[in-house]
Amino acid sequence: MVELMFPLLLLLLPFLLYMAAPQIRKMLSSGVCTSTVQLPGKVVVVTGANTGIGKETAKELAQRGHFLLTHLLLEKLKESAPSRIVNVSSLAHHLGRIHFHNLQGEKFYNAGLAYCHSKLANILFTQELARRLKGSGVTTYSVHPGTVQSELVRHSSFMRWMWWLFSFFIKTPQQGAQ
Repeated sequence: MVELMFPLLLLLLPFLLYMAAPQIRKMLSSGVCTSTVQLPGKVVVVTGANTGIGKETAKELAQRGHFLLTHLLLEKLKESAPSRIVNVSSLAHHLGRIHFHNLQGEKFYNAGLAYCHSKLANILFTQELARRLKGSGVTTYSVHPGTVQSELVRHSSFMRWMWWLFSFFIKTPQQGAQ
């Protein structure tokens, strides 16, 4: 009897996951921002605003008030204090290392590890920026939005397949922006 149950469970598992996915996704994507705060006179800079989380964040902010994308970020933020800088990173930073002898990947390159290294660099940059901006009225944050459907995996067939397989558990860009 046990020998028959195991194969049956293996066959039913994808169906059960498919049925439970909407509830699991809802549970994982809770925490929607409901603030209606307007931002007149404030400067907001969103990098990476052409796709994914950055685009959804920019769209949301555009609905609340004025925002300005500028290359003079720090001076404008200091002038606008109290202000904040929010850098999007990832839990993948735990796999990252800063290889000073190979910063540009000229000696060895792996796309997946490069992503991890860049997310670690985001966090280190945020921490150093916080140190340098201490007392200026500008605060810095580094956040992990969760696993979000984006164009991150566009160059990897394997990762596109994995994201498709687990798509019911991956946040939409709108949910990630929240």
